[in-house]
Amino acid sequence: MAAFEAGGPVVNVFGIQSPIPYPVARFRYGVTDRLNLNVGGHLLMPAFGVAAMDVGASYHFLDQAGWRPCLGVGAGEIGLIEFDGQRSTSFLPQVELTASYLRPNHSLSYFGVHTLYQIRPRFLMTYSPYVGHNFSVGRSLSVAFEMKWYAASQRTLPRAVKYSLPIANHGGLGIVAGVNYHFGGWYR
Repeated sequence: MAAFEAGGPVVNVFGIQSPIPYPVARFRYGVTDRLNLNVGGHLLMPAFGVAAMDVGASYHFLDQAGWRPCLGVGAGEIGLIEFDGQRSTSFLPQVELTASYLRPNHSLSYFGVHTLYQIRPRFLMTYSPYVGHNFSVGRSLSVAFEMKWYAASQRTLPRAVKYSLPIANHGGLGIVAGVNYHFGGWYR
């Protein structure tokens, strides 16, 4: 599957409340019905002198049955290379747990939590709960909309990015939209 998604936390951009326009192009490959590999390129980062990409895998370990959702876990790493003359690198491990429901109309509702870990120079862990829906718009095409509470474990201020929609002065709400092309068809 090839995917393009854009969005992020809502911030004030020139006086307008808007999700950060953070685009990511992603490719996912189903090794089996349960195991997927993925790679993504973060397309805005080169404008700031940083090359960024993520790699990872996900595994669906529990099938949907009645009211019980399908459960899956994903793990990977984001790699950042800053071209600031010293060419510094950072690697940020990430893990997420997702529950999903495949609907009879071939749409998919999901919710979960994403965690990101900074190891150096000091340990820092953030978590971001999310909820979303993926709509089939043809045999091979789907669109997705997601709402995420970015950095829910972090105080909203002071920080480099000032979130416009914090919850209890922590993190900030954001919106992500995407389009997906499924090479083998949408959930056959």
